[in-house]
Amino acid sequence: MGLERAPLLADDALTGAPWCRAHSDLVDAWLAGLLQKAENGGGDGVALVAVGGYGRRELCPESDIDVMLVHRRRPDVARLADHIWYPMWDEGLHVGHSVCTVREALALATDDLDTATALLSARHVAGDPRLTDELARQSLTRWEKRSKRWLTELGGRVEVRHGKAGEVSFRLEPDLKEGRGGLRDVQSLRWAQAAQPVLLDHDEAALAPAYGVLLDARVELQRRTGRPTNVLALQEQDAVAAALGLSGADELMARVAEAAQVIAWTSDDTWRRIRSALRGPLGRISRRARPLGPGVHLRDGEVGLDLDAAAAGEATVALRVAAAAAAHHTVIDRASLEWLAANAPALPDPWPEEARSLFVDLLLAGPAAVRVIEALDRRGVWPRIVPEWRAVRARPQRNPYHRYTVDRHLLEAAANAARLSRAVGRPDLLVTAALLHDLGKGYGGDHTEVGVVLARTIAARTWPPAGTSTIPPPSPGWQRQSAPSPAFACWPPSPRPTGWRRVRPRGARGRPSS
Repeated sequence: MGLERAPLLADDALTGAPWCRAHSDLVDAWLAGLLQKAENGGGDGVALVAVGGYGRRELCPESDIDVMLVHRRRPDVARLADHIWYPMWDEGLHVGHSVCTVREALALATDDLDTATALLSARHVAGDPRLTDELARQSLTRWEKRSKRWLTELGGRVEVRHGKAGEVSFRLEPDLKEGRGGLRDVQSLRWAQAAQPVLLDHDEAALAPAYGVLLDARVELQRRTGRPTNVLALQEQDAVAAALGLSGADELMARVAEAAQVIAWTSDDTWRRIRSALRGPLGRISRRARPLGPGVHLRDGEVGLDLDAAAAGEATVALRVAAAAAAHHTVIDRASLEWLAANAPALPDPWPEEARSLFVDLLLAGPAAVRVIEALDRRGVWPRIVPEWRAVRARPQRNPYHRYTVDRHLLEAAANAARLSRAVGRPDLLVTAALLHDLGKGYGGDHTEVGVVLARTIAARTWPPAGTSTIPPPSPGWQRQSAPSPAFACWPPSPRPTGWRRVRPRGARGRPSS
């Protein structure tokens, strides 16, 4: 009897992980029947074992079915294998298969990362469960014993894969599996977790729904195309969105980008901590805390908070540690970041002078500020500083002219603007305007006109004099010519003595261009 997949493929009520589990169960039952028929109802000393994605019960419509025929020196194992593999090939399935004893499987996994990780998800399908239990137990034990070696190799594999596949969040046609922020990143983190505890409580809670979003998209992509593809091509995005009950490709890609950002940040943070642990205490930069300012220190190459001092609840605590981390081209240590997520207050309205100064210092740090701000945003701290940011988080720009989502585009613009800070009279205004220039894209209407309103609101909060003065909006022509014009128009004159009243390179004439 053949494998009846057509009803499941046509069942639009099932999507994502539930569909994969149903598919895995269907294949399980069919393979169990094949083994039972080959064994005439027996099964002693032989087992069918699912590994890899099939072992995790994540069998997408066009996934490889990775299965092992594990035996205890059965002389007729070749005959049994023929009764399993040939029907699978006849069905046109993508099959990854092997025939081996437990010892042979473990020997192969000793030097092969792909085999070692595949065995971590070994799951019994049919036959003698004692063989499957032995294989799974010994595979995990050996993985744990060789944790340092495997974590080093796995971390290197992650870096290479990211370089080849690019960013899921930012690609017009992202690779849902292999890209940075993709499904493989989560699987790699779980393999690392099997070696030794590396994920924090929040990480586990954040990764699961993000993984589900990408798996939903992958299932529908393969179901609609009938091909084993992981690249969400432009021409497939509307159909995938419709299958998932979404309004269209924009909503789908926003969900994909948000999920990928969660995964990518968690992956980067976790692998940074793993590499630090692998180097050991003597391989780190410094084991002593070096004070950087009130309640802020540098230790082991990371900036952290003196949590006792931070507990005073100062309004600027998040900006203080962020500016210090960016200035030293490093990150906020995870304990301090989690403390900020739980305790950092929203900035008061209007901002105190220290907040304005720290905010500008952070942006003037340039590229180093990008990952610091992204970390604050991932843990919900950045919107307490810039509440309007929520509307642009992970918002895709689905055209070939923009590489990044709106939020990352704004951070990169500010970082690039910081490189010009010595060429202008108002570097504070330059980097702030760059950060906010497309903020209106998160709201309805013309983003330039909306941006004027947003910039005025933010200016009144951050530089109170702007809220008490009458500043005419830029002309329509000026808005069209210069995307950052809303922010340029709404900030007050410099509080410092200077002859410049508009951000532009020294010696330049006319208005700045976009």
